[in-house]
Amino acid sequence: MGLNVSEHGAHTALLDLANEVKKVIFEQSHLNTIRLNAEEATEAGEIASHINTMLSLIDSKHLKEKNILIREKESLDNAFNKFINEQIKQEIINSNLQLGGKQVKATILFSDIRNFTALANGIGAEKTVEFLNNYFGTMASIISKNGGILDKFIGDAIMAIFGPPQQYINHADRAVESAIQMIESLKDFNDFIKTMGIPPVQHGIGINTGIVIEGIIGSDTKMEYTVVGDPVNIAARIESLTKKLHVNLIISENTYNELSQHIKQHFIQYGKVKFKGIEKPIIVFVRGIK
Repeated sequence: MGLNVSEHGAHTALLDLANEVKKVIFEQSHLNTIRLNAEEATEAGEIASHINTMLSLIDSKHLKEKNILIREKESLDNAFNKFINEQIKQEIINSNLQLGGKQVKATILFSDIRNFTALANGIGAEKTVEFLNNYFGTMASIISKNGGILDKFIGDAIMAIFGPPQQYINHADRAVESAIQMIESLKDFNDFIKTMGIPPVQHGIGINTGIVIEGIIGSDTKMEYTVVGDPVNIAARIESLTKKLHVNLIISENTYNELSQHIKQHFIQYGKVKFKGIEKPIIVFVRGIK
C-alpha cells in the first residue's frame, strides 16, 4: 500500500497510516505493504523517509520474531511428542478427547523382559539405563508403526493400546502383528547389546481384547490418557503366564476371535486359565509354529 503525502497532506496521510498500523497490531498483516510516498527535498518527503525507515525496521523485527516463534513452536512440538502420543495430541486439539471417560473396544498389549532384575544387577545402573532406552526405542517404534499407542513404561514392562482413540476396527490384528515383530526384532537387538557386553534377553507378551474405559485420568497436577478395566488387568495376567508356560506370546480368546484368518493360523488353543482377581476362567491361545 502506498500513501502519497504530497497529494493528501501530511496530516491526512499520517491518519491513514495510523489506521493501517492498527491493522498490523490486530491482524499481524499489511505491515510490509505500508509505505509513504512524497516528493524528495520537501518537508513531506522528509516525514515520509523517516516513517518508511521506521516501518522497515519494524517489518524486519516482526519477521525475526515470527521466525523465532516458529522455531520455538517446532522445538516445543518435538519436546511434547516425547511425552504425548501424536494421535492423542491431535485428538485433544480437535476436541475429540474430553475430560471424563467413555466405553470403547480396544486391544491391550503387555510385554515384560524375562529375568530383568538379575540382568540389571549384573550390568550396573549406567548400562541398565542405556539398555532400557535402546530396548524401549526399538519396541516403541514397532508399536507406533502398527498404529498402537505406547501407554506407559512400567519398570521394564510396556503397556500399549490398539484401537482408541481413533477407533480403527482391526486393532487385534495390529496388536498381534506388533507382538510378532517385537519378538522377531530381538535377534538384531541381542546382536546389538552383545557389543555392549550385555547377554541376550527374551520377553513375554500378553494380549487381550475387550470393552475398556477410555479417558484422560489423573489429578490437578498431572493427567494422562489411558484405558482402564478388567480387559487391561487380564492382558497383564496373560503376559505373566508366558513365563510359566515358557512361551513368548499368549493371547486371549477374545483377541483370537477378532483376528484375521491368516493370523489365527499361527495360534493353538492352550485351554482355560483361572487368573487371580478375575471372576471367570479365560481361554488362552499360544503362538504355535505353522
